[in-house]
Amino acid sequence: MLWRSGINIIAYCLYSIGSEFFSFRNISDVSAFPAFLLIFLFISFFLKPISNAISRYFEKIADYGALTISNNPQAFIRLMARFCNEERALTFHNPIFEFYSYSHPSIGKRIKSAERFLRMEGE
Repeated sequence: MLWRSGINIIAYCLYSIGSEFFSFRNISDVSAFPAFLLIFLFISFFLKPISNAISRYFEKIADYGALTISNNPQAFIRLMARFCNEERALTFHNPIFEFYSYSHPSIGKRIKSAERFLRMEGE
């Protein structure tokens, strides 16, 4: 969450630089709002995949922790399959769409990682 504050600070700094260039009086100037909005949208568009990748990484760690602590990968696999059936969710998604939009790994990837954990545990 701290890095999101950093993004806001960067957006504000870019806005300040742009406000001098476009001769806006201050941040409360109504005519400056579209410029601030465009700057923030531009930054958000490019940082969203990074944010989601970080979130997916921590979700993978959380899944591994759940598998390790519970010591029952079969229950995890059944739970993920149940989520998929009840929510009528797709097991696998378009990789590009998942990269850009998803903050959690797809259910199919979570099931595959649990199966991999189960195979490693059995060895």
